[in-house]
Amino acid sequence: MNQPFLKSVLKNTLIFCGAAVILALFLRQWAWAGGLFAGFCWAFLSVYFLNHLIEMGLNSQEKPKKNIFWILTFKFPVLYLAGFFILKSRFFPVLSVVAGLSLFIPGFLYVWLKNRKAEARLGVGTRVFFLFSALSFSGVTQALASEPAHEGAKGASLHILNFVRLFSELFHGTFFSDLLDRFENVIFGFIVIAVIGLVFFFASRRPALVPGRFQSCCESILEGLQGFVCGILGPEGKKYTPFLGTLFLYIWTMNLIGLVPLMKAPTANSMILTLGGITVPIPTTTAALAILVFLYVQSIGIRRQGILGYLDHMAGNPRDIFGFILLPLMFVIHLIGEFAKPLSLAFRLYGNIWGEDVLLAVFMGLGIGVCAFLPVPAAVPLQFPFLLLAMVTGTIQAFVFTLLSTVYIAMMLPHEHPVAHAAHS
Repeated sequence: MNQPFLKSVLKNTLIFCGAAVILALFLRQWAWAGGLFAGFCWAFLSVYFLNHLIEMGLNSQEKPKKNIFWILTFKFPVLYLAGFFILKSRFFPVLSVVAGLSLFIPGFLYVWLKNRKAEARLGVGTRVFFLFSALSFSGVTQALASEPAHEGAKGASLHILNFVRLFSELFHGTFFSDLLDRFENVIFGFIVIAVIGLVFFFASRRPALVPGRFQSCCESILEGLQGFVCGILGPEGKKYTPFLGTLFLYIWTMNLIGLVPLMKAPTANSMILTLGGITVPIPTTTAALAILVFLYVQSIGIRRQGILGYLDHMAGNPRDIFGFILLPLMFVIHLIGEFAKPLSLAFRLYGNIWGEDVLLAVFMGLGIGVCAFLPVPAAVPLQFPFLLLAMVTGTIQAFVFTLLSTVYIAMMLPHEHPVAHAAHS
């Protein structure tokens, strides 16, 4: 990692991890010491892979674009399968692994506060964040303690209560309640659309030559998105910026709106299917977005290359005898690869956001349980550190979804002039 800030965060996190492991060893908690170290290594590898993925996505050269596929290919077995084995085997206590993962939060906060001036440490942003945390643990959210995330799924994980579910419980047993349950995620999707639409409507209603802060902020977002897309696709990336920019803003807002009290992230929604006695969660919102990207990319390939050029691309561009001999095999491989892309997009985004919601809900429930002996409703905000983590990962996942969609478009475009694109970038 080349960034000085990330290097400093890793250095301090390593110090915190060493101190925690030494303390666990001093108390003869061998399993906890191993779990802390395993969680730290897991988080370190995740940050390492994401850093290289973002660096290669911003690099305009053709070779780093192709290497993105290999980074993602190695990321899944190294991180997710290793994490599944660690948690499934229960060799280390689950809380020790979670604590090891969380060591990056104090490391990040320590470096951030250290780099700021002393008088600015409790600025407006910090106060808003503390207020946000207090609101997210208000008495209304305490109703989450025993509610499953999916109806009919025994042993399902917790979720944070939202206002649609509140109204559904208020009108329980009526047609209105069934309607709210059926269209819960559609309602939050329309809320996100309304928020984005209103923000940019008021920003562009009275444009000024010397823009104010609000207009400047919106213009900076649009210019940044256009520069990002054109940095990968070249000058013609301007044609695809409206789609990809809207995709990023929509996913980003959906990810973050779930952190607002009484709201829900539609990207964490799924439907439960039972196949052969096995319960399988199938993402809905993220699958719809991934299918939309898939159809958009295929339409670009057909429109830009023509039917024959598109089929030639799917067959691996055979130009010699060996290429024509392997044509049936290459066509099947490319076809499987194209259908694997929307699956990867859908499940990656859903899994990360769903995991954030479950983590917040679990720590909210723990905070409620700590104060269960009090005569009045109260809770300890144990979820506070994970709110910042959820904000960061929600932004990263929106960026990764948009980055991969942009790379898929770049792979489908004709490649007659890759050098010109790189020179422009």
